[in-house]
Amino acid sequence: MPVDTDTLPGLTPFALPGLTTRRFGRFAFYLPQVGSTNTVLKEAAPRLPSGAVCAAGVQTAGRGRMGRAWIGEGKDLPFSLLIRGERPQPALALCCGIAVAEALTVCTGRTFRIKWPNDIICGDKKICGILCECFAAPDGGVFMICGIGVNLTQTAADFQRAGLPYGGSVEMCTGKRLEPTETAAAILNRLEPLYEELDREGFGALKPLYAENCVTLGRQVQVTEGGRTACGRAVDIRPDGSLLVAFGSGPGESLRPVLAGEASVRGLFGYVDEG
Repeated sequence: MPVDTDTLPGLTPFALPGLTTRRFGRFAFYLPQVGSTNTVLKEAAPRLPSGAVCAAGVQTAGRGRMGRAWIGEGKDLPFSLLIRGERPQPALALCCGIAVAEALTVCTGRTFRIKWPNDIICGDKKICGILCECFAAPDGGVFMICGIGVNLTQTAADFQRAGLPYGGSVEMCTGKRLEPTETAAAILNRLEPLYEELDREGFGALKPLYAENCVTLGRQVQVTEGGRTACGRAVDIRPDGSLLVAFGSGPGESLRPVLAGEASVRGLFGYVDEG
């Protein structure tokens, strides 16, 4: 799809170094400051090709799951990806989680894991959050937007001031300072084949890879829904990406799926428990 940049005022197209994809990131633009990269793509979606990327220097109204706000103060990598599809992909955020965890692991040589559904952690620190949104396209099909925010260079003092005890950055946890555009390219290079497999075969094809990278499975967790908290054990990921949790034990044990948008899941002793 050709892009008429005259209809997109204020957008500065740029090339992502090291990009090997066919579609993802081939049309990318940068804004020095923006409310939300997801919102920018949502408003411009009908005029953009599938795979378009919006990156920002500073994002002032970034959102996480369940409406949580986040401002990276220019020390993070906020970007969003637009995908045109025939149907929604409920497990798209989990697919993105695999891509980010694996890309950061390769870029730094340190292990990054996934806390269900799509928080990326290193040790016990949250390094990245992901928010995926889906809405109908005017000509049929759907637009899906993947918002990814990677903490790159924040310090422990930054997170302390923000009241985020579990926050961490790539540099803080690995000692490595990653270049933002190269990091975005590495994530997109991994995400494109994963998305194509998800679209072709469903989440079942990616589930073993997700489970391999997920620290939540097999652990005791706290599930908070509607202000009420219950303890259980995370036992499986369902085809729609929901977490299957076992509550109780013995004859009284019950299995119940937990949906990402409706509940918060943490380890019993903190954000994520090691061991």
